[in-house]
Amino acid sequence: MSEAVFGSLPAGATRLRNFVVAAAQHVAAGMPMASEQDILARHDICSRCEHLVSDACNLCGCPVRRMAGYVSKLSWADQECPAGKWGKVDPK
Repeated sequence: MSEAVFGSLPAGATRLRNFVVAAAQHVAAGMPMASEQDILARHDICSRCEHLVSDACNLCGCPVRRMAGYVSKLSWADQECPAGKWGKVDPK
């Protein structure tokens, strides 16, 4: 994808590495899921964040979109925001 599509998001390889590391941590933790309330609160914080670029986090590359299953840190209870704006939560 071009720079015009991703703006100043981390390079593709960095985004992939960030996702693989977060996914591996999530699997190792037993794949705990956040509650819908926690997901919505995280989404609200991310949607107003200065690091949001083209519906993705400019720091880690995670998508910040409402989508079925939220396959990102938004729904993974064991994950936290790289900018420290939200932290781990008790799994649902």
